[in-house]
Amino acid sequence: MVVTDALGLPVALGPGDSGFIAPSADGSLLSAFDGFGARLADLWRGPDASATTAAWSPDSSMIIVAGAPGGTLRAAIFPTDTWVAVDLSGGPLGRATGPLGLRWTPNGERFALASSLGVHVFSRSGELMWGSTMDGIRGNVRWSPDGTYLHVYASTPGVDG
Repeated sequence: MVVTDALGLPVALGPGDSGFIAPSADGSLLSAFDGFGARLADLWRGPDASATTAAWSPDSSMIIVAGAPGGTLRAAIFPTDTWVAVDLSGGPLGRATGPLGLRWTPNGERFALASSLGVHVFSRSGELMWGSTMDGIRGNVRWSPDGTYLHVYASTPGVDG
């Protein structure tokens, strides 16, 4: 995954040549584009995209987007065949600070969302499967190659971060 910078580089790349996700010039709109750069859909609108992250599923059939505009964590799944959002904001989400992390399992059956609220694992339909509150989450999540283990970077303030 490539994180956006001040120049508006892509937030996430799709598998193969499926496309990319990038913000508008002012950062207020996050959109999906095909491999040729044609806009497929607008995914996210907010005050800015600085705290927004996205992840394209391994089979390129879904995109998960999360952000914390105004400090409230929001997340949604976008099936690429309809581009109609499935909102996840009714679950364990709330006030969040710091970096966010999203990562699909290698088989695309689940994804993890890490924030200052902890780590939560959802099914591809958006159902909460597992959650844990942890202090010091830094948003960096990685699945093992077989999707069995989830690795999360956390630090203790004043000790290692």
